[in-house]
Amino acid sequence: HLIAIEYDYDIAVFKINGDKTPFIPIAPAKKLETADIVVGFGNRSNTFARTNLDIRLGIVSDSERYLLHKGHLAPWLVTDAAIGLGSRGTIIVNLKGQLVGLAGHALPPQALVGKMGYARSCEAVFRDVLSRLRKGTPVQPGAIGLNVRMTDEGLQVTEVTPAGSAKTAGIEIGDILKRFAGVELTDAATLQRRLFGLHAGDSVMVQWTRSGEPAEKQITLGARVHRLKQADFFLHEPAVKN
Repeated sequence: HLIAIEYDYDIAVFKINGDKTPFIPIAPAKKLETADIVVGFGNRSNTFARTNLDIRLGIVSDSERYLLHKGHLAPWLVTDAAIGLGSRGTIIVNLKGQLVGLAGHALPPQALVGKMGYARSCEAVFRDVLSRLRKGTPVQPGAIGLNVRMTDEGLQVTEVTPAGSAKTAGIEIGDILKRFAGVELTDAATLQRRLFGLHAGDSVMVQWTRSGEPAEKQITLGARVHRLKQADFFLHEPAVKN
């Protein structure tokens, strides 16, 4: 029976009774590398006849490309296998027969142009999204509530959202962010990657400097508000919304 659905990730969790249900193993974390060969198995119709099986062979271009989609920042598997809107439900496996990616309805806009295929990274999906769905916990990406840009001094705050987590913590425009949730912030992408897997309500330590003076505070993340345009889906410098 159905346990939970997460529409933005295009994932559903079902419980199947029995101990002899066939399954596909998931590849160990961080084992997929650039230039690895993968195979996509899908079905372009609404039937399950063997004649409708769709098989795509490809080479991995990027095993962890962070893209924003519907407010969710997550790593995507990028391959030259033709995976598009007609390939929903396609599973991506390595040559050992292990599951490495899932392609569904939730695709970034990059999938609509060019010849590259995009699929959700299974390691990321199963670690974060499915673990929360099994517990009945909402999948609600966390946000700090600020804009940043990279300067010679470091990652500088350019905007603070009213009533957001950063505002509550006392972070101001012009402050330089140093560390977030135990990670040194070398650029905006580092901040966004660390935000992945964190959810509204999570508590993290933030360290920053103001006029050279260090400060730190434990903050509770708020919920990310989806206000992105199609042009904002790639990670850009200098301005990134978090």
